[in-house]
Amino acid sequence: MGRTLSENQIKGIDLTVRVLKKVFPFVKGWKLDKTWEKYETNLYLDLDIDVTKLSEVINMEVREYYIKKLKTGESITSSAILTPFDWGDIGSEKWEEVGQSSHLLRMKINDTLRKAYDFLPDEMKVFWRSSFNTHPCVLSVDEFIFEL
Repeated sequence: MGRTLSENQIKGIDLTVRVLKKVFPFVKGWKLDKTWEKYETNLYLDLDIDVTKLSEVINMEVREYYIKKLKTGESITSSAILTPFDWGDIGSEKWEEVGQSSHLLRMKINDTLRKAYDFLPDEMKVFWRSSFNTHPCVLSVDEFIFEL
């Protein structure tokens, strides 16, 4: 598509993520998802997540497997924010609980992201055009990138 963002639109996303960081202190930063240009109506972001701070907030220990990988500099990316934590056995009650918690936390993050973005002035938003009108893109998280 060759879609680009203006400096003001990037500042708008920066401001939105700053609000997100105040609510969710484990969010460290953002980048456009590698597929962001494919979608006209949505703007997908990947969020950098500090697993140590996330661990403190949710009161769960990061699995040693993920700590070792992150210490070696390996990148860990997932659409589930609670991936680095113990989910128990597949299909177990714990698995269901952590899966539901992960889904709910992702929904809260997306909701906060969208509400903060709505407050921006139009010149800081990204828009898409329908046959009849222009509409602001919906900001959404695609992936979480875990860091120590």
